[in-house]
Amino acid sequence: MRVQHSKTDQLGAGADVVLPFGSHADVCPVRALEVWRAASGVEAGALFRSVDRHGRVGGRLDGRDVAHTLKALVARAGIASALLLGHSLRATLATTAALVGRSDRAIMLQGRWKSRTMVDRYVRTADAWRENAAAGLL
Repeated sequence: MRVQHSKTDQLGAGADVVLPFGSHADVCPVRALEVWRAASGVEAGALFRSVDRHGRVGGRLDGRDVAHTLKALVARAGIASALLLGHSLRATLATTAALVGRSDRAIMLQGRWKSRTMVDRYVRTADAWRENAAAGLL
């Protein structure tokens, strides 16, 4: 998929982003994207757009829209959303990828970060016991 412009690409050079199929159809990002494209009729321009209460597709989403939607979905799932931000998605991707052993380089490519310093800022300590350098030494 070609991303023409993003927060990590302020000059609009564009980037090709690989979106792998998920292991389960009901949570697969590729399948969800295909369903959205078919239902929305979006063929050019911004892929992710607002949808009004009548189902009409509107303009491109911004960071506030993403954060608002994310908080609403999390609340519907019964999870406290007070500390949740749009960046939580990027941090969760980086943290989960690190936990399962993906390389910093792979995480940088997916998140389109230019430095390992940014990866370090996004990867959170998810399990202090599992990620403990002293574990198993004695």
